[in-house]
Amino acid sequence: MTDKPALERDSRNFHSHGWSVTPQTYLDNPKLADFFSILALAQDTAGNVILSVVEGKNYPVYAVMFHPEKIAYEWAANLDIPHDRR
Repeated sequence: MTDKPALERDSRNFHSHGWSVTPQTYLDNPKLADFFSILALAQDTAGNVILSVVEGKNYPVYAVMFHPEKIAYEWAANLDIPHDRR
């Protein structure tokens, strides 16, 4: 058993995206890097690291690249969507 909370240990969200922003894209785009701070990274279903949560550096703006409500109701046998407490 680990002392880390589940949100630090495991992905709690389902990431299934055709388009997403990678850390390299963020770094290559000065406008993104000037406006947003990265709060969290995740992996998509292909294993690519993507930005998951960002916040505005000077404005009260937040963005997430997932649907926080999705795992609460989605039960598709062909998708690896976590529903347990792990």
